[in-house]
Amino acid sequence: MSISNDFTKFVYFYCLIIFTLFSMFSCAHINDTSVDTPKIIAHNMVAVGPPQSMPDAQLDTWSHRYSVASRLGVNELTMFMSSDQISSMERIIKSSKVAEKIPKFAISLCIGLPRSNLERDWLPAIIRWSDASKNNPGIAKIGNRPIIWTYHAAAFKLEEWKSFINKLKDKGYNPYFVGDMFAFAINNEDKFLTDVNKWAEVFDSLYMFGPQIQDYRFEAMINAIKNKNKNKNKNKNGHNPIIGTVGGGYWRWGSDSQASSQLYNGTGSYKKSLDYVLDSDHNIDWIHLSTWNDYLEHTMIEPTRNTVGIYSSILDEKLDEIRNNTSSKKSKFWITAPSELRNGPGGLNEYVYEILGTFLDKKEVRKLRLTFLNDKKRIIRRETITLTHDNPVYRFNWEPKKNEFGSSRYIIMKVNIVDTDINAELPILVWPENAERVLYKAPRSQILLPSKNIPKAPQLMLDSNSVLKVNPLPNIGNTNYRVDVLYDMYAKGTEGVNLGKRIKGKRQLPNYSPYDPYYFQRGFRQAAIVTIDGRVSWSYPLWVDINLQNNFNNRREHKVFDRTNSLTKKKLKINFQNNFVKTPDGYLSDKGKIFGLRDKNNYYGWSRDVTAFSRERKIEENIVNDTLIPFSYYLSRWSWSIALPNGFYLIKIGLGDPAFQSTNTLNVGGNQLTDPTPNKKGTDNYTLKIKIDNNILKLWTEQGAKASINYIEIKPL
Repeated sequence: MSISNDFTKFVYFYCLIIFTLFSMFSCAHINDTSVDTPKIIAHNMVAVGPPQSMPDAQLDTWSHRYSVASRLGVNELTMFMSSDQISSMERIIKSSKVAEKIPKFAISLCIGLPRSNLERDWLPAIIRWSDASKNNPGIAKIGNRPIIWTYHAAAFKLEEWKSFINKLKDKGYNPYFVGDMFAFAINNEDKFLTDVNKWAEVFDSLYMFGPQIQDYRFEAMINAIKNKNKNKNKNKNGHNPIIGTVGGGYWRWGSDSQASSQLYNGTGSYKKSLDYVLDSDHNIDWIHLSTWNDYLEHTMIEPTRNTVGIYSSILDEKLDEIRNNTSSKKSKFWITAPSELRNGPGGLNEYVYEILGTFLDKKEVRKLRLTFLNDKKRIIRRETITLTHDNPVYRFNWEPKKNEFGSSRYIIMKVNIVDTDINAELPILVWPENAERVLYKAPRSQILLPSKNIPKAPQLMLDSNSVLKVNPLPNIGNTNYRVDVLYDMYAKGTEGVNLGKRIKGKRQLPNYSPYDPYYFQRGFRQAAIVTIDGRVSWSYPLWVDINLQNNFNNRREHKVFDRTNSLTKKKLKINFQNNFVKTPDGYLSDKGKIFGLRDKNNYYGWSRDVTAFSRERKIEENIVNDTLIPFSYYLSRWSWSIALPNGFYLIKIGLGDPAFQSTNTLNVGGNQLTDPTPNKKGTDNYTLKIKIDNNILKLWTEQGAKASINYIEIKPL
């Protein structure tokens, strides 16, 4: 693929237009809640902040992300932080100085409450954030009170919140708390309706993080704040904002038996959410965008990631409408589809595609021709649709008959605007009917463009040695585009569910190791070209069979094995910890890095980089039992390996978590360790004798099992 100078000019011109148009937005001042037009707030994940987050490594700086968010009309970016990420606080505070330089823009803090201790974890963190907010316009405030958003506020009882807030006040701090009512409203509907007013009295305002609830529960929440605003005697802080959350309708996962509400809802639901919260009866002061780092499916949900994604275009159009801007922007057309289909009926309808237009003129009528092809390029369906200003969304509901797609591993959705050269092509995976997988429906979007502006899609192939080849390979110094490879995306319970990584240099399977038991397990691989201005082209998916992993048993291909014969047998003690813990005396450290050379003589590590999952609980005095790394997170798993000379070893392992009840089940070189104290907190110690005959000791969990490792001791016999 080549990117011409014309493309560079295109990017510059486009960005100039975007900046000019967005600068026209009459954004609300960040500290003013009495506004004529709603203030826009979006979420950001601290855990995937620079330099880990994608898509554009060269542009993935706080300055760039904050500027893009501001150009999209976002007034406030909320930095989501779990208790395990409090160490990122200073980095985020430093970035507030960057936000300070952007007019009418600031950042706020959102504290993640599940799996945390309210007072131990968040009292010092909020005090630190409050201190940093003083005389700092880069941190969002109501008056002089820094805004603290919460995630899952009902993880703690109201009495605990009252005590917590009073302790802050006793220390001279009075932040502005916004309570998240989403989980409370979902799990306790009757209790929610009776208690929501009590929550409104404790918190300054309420909102619902996550997919939008568009019913009586939402109405009850905003009415609770309205009632609070009417009570002038108790409400000494004046007007508290009425907040409406706009959920993306972006991804879901689940089993085949789950309700249709758990399936892909399409991007049209995002527009419906905006319309709902902006209903005049709600009198919304703030629009909260429930955004996450979902770049992996290229939906461009998060507005800080890209200026031209489909969600950004919908927001852009709606902001023009509510701010009475006379828009001169040209119409745009998009196709979206779930990332996978099943080949056959499963009792659930499947939204195969959606076509959406933005910025359609009131008199504009566009006909679009749709063609579906199988992976042999044979046409299996055709139709023509019409989009107008009043009907800008078309969705087709296709529940495939048994084996309707035959042996096809994917179908191709092609769309073009009739009598124009504006078109798009989007491959959709077809998961084999008899293959195990999670029903996973992350929507992908594609903008329709003239043929000359569509980047050439990458190609994937397996060579004669079963090595995955990608063409083109990424050019690290090229700021115009990137190449992504996603892999093992949907196999049930295995590594790689939505965890594809950008390939670096000529590494074909980035951040992956041949020592992982799922290294080449059957599943799909797919690559995408993504340009700096958000144009995406997907490769045709490649299906990989499970038996291909046997082709990686040639040890001569891996330099590590050339050195194992020179290693001497010696006793090793390794502690699993994060970067902020001093390594205990007598131990080496494992901080979650991918398998590799850790010191002069020892090769060990994980099948993927899991540094983000390393933990320090600050509960146990013995640091070895207080630190840990888990072997799984939600649907994803990974393994740990160490290269050793062949022979017999005595292995001692500590498994457990001092903070949470857990049952640990781990496979150690083919030996299954079963927790003697299931559903208990703390470390269990195991001792076993192991024979190494392939220079590798491998630790992993079986499907459905979980384990967290504290330490390992390896003693040659």
